[in-house]
Amino acid sequence: VGPGCDWGNLESFGGFAVGFSVVSRQGLSAQYANTKPQKAVFRELDSVAGFPAVAYKDSEDEIVCTVAVGIANEYSVVTVVTLGFEGESDGTDSCVAAETVSEIVVNNLKAKAGDDGGVVRLER
Repeated sequence: VGPGCDWGNLESFGGFAVGFSVVSRQGLSAQYANTKPQKAVFRELDSVAGFPAVAYKDSEDEIVCTVAVGIANEYSVVTVVTLGFEGESDGTDSCVAAETVSEIVVNNLKAKAGDDGGVVRLER
């Protein structure tokens, strides 16, 4: 769907992946059309860094959660977070962690856009 990156901790098995949905040019509409019917948990978030967002996962206690943030009508940033052993054992909601990572990513994009005349370039 576009460029992305990921990070994982081999000791705790926690990690995250961030992708930029730029190929389909559907923004959050793709999550509503394709993902919502397939996920047991699909929530609209108030906002992430001022942008509309949704969170979804297979069940309430799932250690993996995805947050998609609509940064434009046709583009979204998608963050997938997997809790490590500690987060899983202390009952952390994987969607709270995914929302936190998403907010950091989007705020970094906004800061970069401010430094570059409002243009954020996503390179492959």
